[in-house]
Order: sequence, then C-alpha cells, then structure tokens
Amino acid sequence: GTSILTSDAQSMFPVFSSTSEDKVSDVEAPSTSADAVNFDPNDLALEYSDSQFGFSFHYPAGMRSSRSSLGNGVVSVAIAGGEDGTEGFQIMVTPLEEDLTLNVERIRADLPDLAISGIKEFSIDGGTGVVFASDDPGFNGDSREVWFVSNNMLFQMSTYAKNERLLDAVLKTWRFN
Repeated sequence: GTSILTSDAQSMFPVFSSTSEDKVSDVEAPSTSADAVNFDPNDLALEYSDSQFGFSFHYPAGMRSSRSSLGNGVVSVAIAGGEDGTEGFQIMVTPLEEDLTLNVERIRADLPDLAISGIKEFSIDGGTGVVFASDDPGFNGDSREVWFVSNNMLFQMSTYAKNERLLDAVLKTWRFN
C-alpha cells in the first residue's frame, strides 16, 4: 500500500504565530529524568477543543496553545510553556483517505529510518495506537511519541522525553466529540 505515515512535520515544536465519553486507555510512562516538567497531573485547568476534527483535551494552566494549518488538510497543534518553550507537546492531525491500522509493522514499513524503541500498542475510540521513544532531532534527539488513528484521522503526538508524564496525563483527558 501507499506510504501515509511521515515524520517530516514533527520537528516544528514549538509552533507559535504571534463529547463522547471514549477515553484513551492508560499509557504507562517509564520513569523520567530530574529535569522533567513540574506540574500537577490533577490540575489540567485549560481545555483545548478542535471543532474541525472533533476532539478535545485538558492541559496545565500557564501553557499556551497554537494551531497552524500546514496544507493538504494537515494541522499542527502546539501546547507549550516554560522559559525556553520546551515544556509541552505537539500534535499533528492528518486526514486519511484510506482505512489504516496503525501498528509497529506499519510504522516500520512506512518509515524504515525512524528509530523506535520502548514500543507499546494501545486502543482509543475503536482505533489503534502506538507509544514509543524516538530520536527526533526536533526534540534534541530524545522524543516520546504517541500516534493513533481514529475517525479516519492520524494523530501524531510528539514531545521531549522529559515531558512524558505530561503527555500521559493529557491523554487521559482526551475526548472525541
């Protein structure tokens, strides 16, 4: 089949210019480094809602959201904070023209040069997803990735390794509208 997975847009973090009850299954994060983002996972006070793609999630106060259209229907959503802007994560949303079962084999077939380790598969809203570590240079060569498919859309969430706990907490609040 055609290669639909790409890693081209992942290094755009941070990107800033000036209801259903379906939940993500728990994604267990490995321990993080001492410089990990300091936040209370029970205090995700802000909500991001995307009416075009029909999803929402909560994230910590003190962070900002930005949404950019990248062409061909692809959208980038960045949530960032911290003095250097490296606390947060990026989500690439890509509409799909074909049904896609996202798994490790598909990622390796479409992106053979992508370094992936610590792989875990999960399900969300009837779709499939993969959590893994990678060496994305846009995240200083140590990134955490959560990619999943739902409602004929590919969601690629990426962050610095130090933000792994944050990404896990946000995923637990994810909803499709």
